Amino acid sequence: MLRTVEAEKYVAVLDVRYGSRYGELNERFYRRIDLVFGFVGLFGGSAVVFGAVSANPTLAAWSGGVVAACAVFERLIRPIERAVEHRDFKKKFADLDARSSAMSCVELDTALRRLQMEAPTGISSLAIPAFNANLRSNGRDESVIPETAWQKAVALLA
Repeated sequence: MLRTVEAEKYVAVLDVRYGSRYGELNERFYRRIDLVFGFVGLFGGSAVVFGAVSANPTLAAWSGGVVAACAVFERLIRPIERAVEHRDFKKKFADLDARSSAMSCVELDTALRRLQMEAPTGISSLAIPAFNANLRSNGRDESVIPETAWQKAVALLA
């Protein structure tokens, strides 16, 4: 029985660490998306001004359209707000990880389930890369799951 309880607690601690890792990847992903929007906004705005000054209406129209589309997507996605949400929950998972050694398996599992219910929705393509990174950082390389090309590409962005 003791062996089973220790194994269950070990798995629960891995789940807590996964939550922290998943939050970290999502936070970075959304911050980088915000960086892209900022980059497009700055250079697109410069292109609009250049197009207007150089009397190139085609350049001004296209770059204005790109800037407007980028602004719409930024308002819809709200990358900074999402990054902050994930950062906050990453900290909560890390705090639970720090307290986990003093908790019983039932207490840890209860606290973990609460955090999982309250955590913001993340990018599903980051789930397996976060899972694998968590296993690797805990010395469990033999248990990693193969990642698809899409998951690798999204993880590269994060």
